[in-house]
Amino acid sequence: MCFNAQSRFTNQEVPNVMSAEPDNKRGSRGNLAARIGTFLVLLGLFFFIIFIASDLAEQPDFDWLFLGLLFLVIGIILQRRAPPPTPSERFSAIRRFRESSRKRDDENQGKD
Repeated sequence: MCFNAQSRFTNQEVPNVMSAEPDNKRGSRGNLAARIGTFLVLLGLFFFIIFIASDLAEQPDFDWLFLGLLFLVIGIILQRRAPPPTPSERFSAIRRFRESSRKRDDENQGKD
């Protein structure tokens, strides 16, 4: 028995779940910049921790401090330049429920 994905999705495009491209409408360039920025922030924090460890060992090596600060600043700049992420549809049912309950609460407040 052979599974035919096309038969399940008649008159529709077959989704490519193995695609490396993101589903969101943000450009991959912005997504890549934010990911590199996050990596550099984490790397900068790691180097800063190494500097603190060298300072606790009473042999401070300021190269780690400056390298960590440099990566931290570059990473934050890359993260801030990336476009904001698109809103997630993950919890849309919960959002709709909360909005409808707020609307009902507002209407009840107006009647009192």
